[in-house]
Amino acid sequence: MSDVLDYYKGIIDEAELSKERAAVDGLKLKNKLSVLIVDDCPLTRASYRRLLIRLGINNFQEAKTGREAVDLCQSGEIFDLILMDLVMPVMKGPQATKMLRQMGVSSVIFGVTATSRGPETEAFMDSGLNDWIEKPLTLLALVDILRDVDNLER
Repeated sequence: MSDVLDYYKGIIDEAELSKERAAVDGLKLKNKLSVLIVDDCPLTRASYRRLLIRLGINNFQEAKTGREAVDLCQSGEIFDLILMDLVMPVMKGPQATKMLRQMGVSSVIFGVTATSRGPETEAFMDSGLNDWIEKPLTLLALVDILRDVDNLER
């Protein structure tokens, strides 16, 4: 039985890899996008960095808390996309998102959270997110997000 599962796992993994290769090869952005990664987990930030670099996005910055994200935007930094975690120390994602919107930040803010749909994610959306996705953020999901951001009128 184990051999059968290993065989199918290999097929599924190869199919997923094939989809990812096609998505990466098919990603043709019209604009050079800038991204802010906001997450307190170093592994998550490293994962997002790898995904962005794999997709040819090299213009990105990182913040470990919502407060750092707010500070970056207050200092004049402008981002096309902000990937915002829900739960962080100092300032959580909803509070940071609300402050960014009150400051007039028009970046696409995409919530990325380990929390499934419920009151917490609804409150996150209500704080001013454009949309949200449940972790883990995959390459294919990020491709879709980047295409949507790239197609917005500037």
